[in-house]
Amino acid sequence: MSRSMLPPLNALRAFEATARLGGVGRAAQDLHVTHGAVSRQLKLLEDHLGLALFQRAGRGLRLTAAGTRLQAACSEAFSGIEDCVRETEEQRLLGIEVICRPTWEDIQQAHNEAGSQTSAG
Repeated sequence: MSRSMLPPLNALRAFEATARLGGVGRAAQDLHVTHGAVSRQLKLLEDHLGLALFQRAGRGLRLTAAGTRLQAACSEAFSGIEDCVRETEEQRLLGIEVICRPTWEDIQQAHNEAGSQTSAG
């Protein structure tokens, strides 16, 4: 499947949250959007894929076989992305700490060097 054939990311996020949390309302709270917004994203995703991901029973939802497979793939993918972002952020913070935290001796040395250059001129 080419990247252009992938479903919209927001639809996948809404689906993953709904499947993980067991309901549209809980997914909406988790994603900080309305119930209707999540419902629209689920419909968009099902239309895009051309198949049902949930069996609707009254107010409840149950994953279909296709929904179960997609949930596993989405959970793994989002977990991998979260891990990568966390590692990248940790590396970035470590780099900033090393670069941006001079010791008091470094500050004094820089100050002394600046003073000696000024008095020499």
